[in-house]
Amino acid sequence: MLAWHVDLKRAMWRPEYLLEMVARLRDWGYDTLVLEIEDKFRFTKHPRLRHPEAPTHAQWRDLVARCRRLGVEPIPLFQTLGHAESVVGLPEYAHLRERPDVADQYDPTSTEAQAFLRGVIDDMIAVLRPREFLHLGGDETWALGQSEKCRAIVEKEGIGGLYLRHMLPLFEHVRARGLRPMIWADIVLSHPGIMRRVPSDVVMVDWDYRTDAARPTTIYIWGTHPNGRRNPRVAYPEYAPYATPEFRRHLGRFAVDAQTRRDGTFRPFYCTDALRAAGFDVITAPAARCAGDMAGIGFQSLHMPNCFFGTQKGQAGFGALVTSWAVRHNHPEVGLPAAYAGALGARPGVAFDLEAVLGEFCRAFHGVALPEFAAALRRAEARFDLGQAAVLEREARRARDGADVLAEHAARMAEQCGSPEAARARLRELIAGYESARRAFAAMKRRARRRREVFDFWVEGVSFQGLLARTLLASAEGRLPARRAALAARLRRCRAATRRLFARTYPPRGVEQELTVRYGLLAHVLRPAAKAAKPSASSRRRRSDR
Repeated sequence: MLAWHVDLKRAMWRPEYLLEMVARLRDWGYDTLVLEIEDKFRFTKHPRLRHPEAPTHAQWRDLVARCRRLGVEPIPLFQTLGHAESVVGLPEYAHLRERPDVADQYDPTSTEAQAFLRGVIDDMIAVLRPREFLHLGGDETWALGQSEKCRAIVEKEGIGGLYLRHMLPLFEHVRARGLRPMIWADIVLSHPGIMRRVPSDVVMVDWDYRTDAARPTTIYIWGTHPNGRRNPRVAYPEYAPYATPEFRRHLGRFAVDAQTRRDGTFRPFYCTDALRAAGFDVITAPAARCAGDMAGIGFQSLHMPNCFFGTQKGQAGFGALVTSWAVRHNHPEVGLPAAYAGALGARPGVAFDLEAVLGEFCRAFHGVALPEFAAALRRAEARFDLGQAAVLEREARRARDGADVLAEHAARMAEQCGSPEAARARLRELIAGYESARRAFAAMKRRARRRREVFDFWVEGVSFQGLLARTLLASAEGRLPARRAALAARLRRCRAATRRLFARTYPPRGVEQELTVRYGLLAHVLRPAAKAAKPSASSRRRRSDR
């Protein structure tokens, strides 16, 4: 299996765009499409769950049939424990939560939650007609077992036992429908003592988005460790304190070998080996978009080798799944180099070199060698904290609630760089790099022989990052009031470019939702001064409470 992941957590894709992407990927060697459905489905008994732009059942059937005619098999994914904000985030379904204040996780002890999940699974199966697999999600359930009603179970069976109480009946339900269940493997790996209790027909999807070499210098050690650090990624010198007895017993020998002790490098994607040794079919999962990405341009210098070595690892087993997470803001078009690297990793006898892979991608996709692409990419993906997608989204909420986010980040950057002057110099360097990359992408568009329009997404992404860096610099220099009008004009141009481009790929409501999320912080801090002085409703409430 060589699969591509489409995350519909935010916008639905236009059908013609989805099929265009499937055709591209098929030409590169992909044969499977994992569709993370979320609320983009018209659930028969739960109309409140459906997104306004969710396809009809007939439209979904047509999409599935057309994918199959292209030679790509769709696999539906519905989150059945964590990442369930599209369901339990709604007031009508809050009773299915484990805790009232955790709005993205089901209650693993709730018979009502089990009945709900069985119903929506059956609904999806009836329409999408998967042929072999159904992906049940199950990842990153870090709030699991924290409620009063679950603590007694955790004391007796552990977090892993509570996890299986919820997942085992769902495995059986999927199996009774003639399908094999898939899950993300991280929670089982975090509690490896339960590994032997998971039915062997469950397909494990081992996601690892940081391994970027044939012998990596760091690895994930799954789980929450005694010092409270969760899922640390460690180098060999700091490995021992995190290698708990449970880890050493079930996983350690697959990570560390004689070469590790000689040169400090680990075995790559070692969890894939551990799960295979336990009798599972395993899909190795690297990423083309993931946490740490900038909102405009993803970290392709990491994603490309990660996808290459991840799919290479997968070919020795059940295959590989290249994930692409919508919550990272940057458009899937700027993740295509990593998708191509993943396809190369699935071919025998290919070695990885970033510039060589980029060159081959440009020749295959754009019809011409573009040797300047690698340098432009390095400038475009340069990172600063505020520009990272997860940080940007969180800080937009905090800014609306009254926090002076720009001042805080300017101060933090000064601490990181050693002084306010050094931080301002770093921001100017970033801005110059983004502008240089923007010009390079525009020039490459003129030289490309095919698919020139894709360079518009690179220009859009790096232009957005430049605007964010300029706004932070204005704040750091104490000149935001004087520059607000000029920055607001640039904001309007950027928003217009994003709306125009994203409308090629997403329907109207999805485009507006993307704009709201991506530009939320900038729209707030660059609003006219009279409005800026007005406190938020939540801030007014807090003052009245005091």
